[in-house]
Amino acid sequence: MKDPIDYYLTHKITPKVVKYQVGLYPILNGVFVDHAPILFEQGDHLDIKFKMMRQGNVEFNRYMRFLHEAYKSDSVNLDNEFAGTWSFMT
Repeated sequence: MKDPIDYYLTHKITPKVVKYQVGLYPILNGVFVDHAPILFEQGDHLDIKFKMMRQGNVEFNRYMRFLHEAYKSDSVNLDNEFAGTWSFMT
């Protein structure tokens, strides 16, 4: 088997996959920071607020595309939507 979809189709497995969206919001000395890198010095106070939202179930073909692009692609392709566990699009 050369691709994850081969395994799922051969064994007739339909995984139940849930997508979550996570947002991280850095706050430096009480001010929201919307750029990187975050530059801070000794004595500064850095807080990180986060928001995690359940987006819902992922359909089979979209999950297979995620597995293929995130873990099986040997080269970067401009048409890829995923890299590792991250999505380029929201």
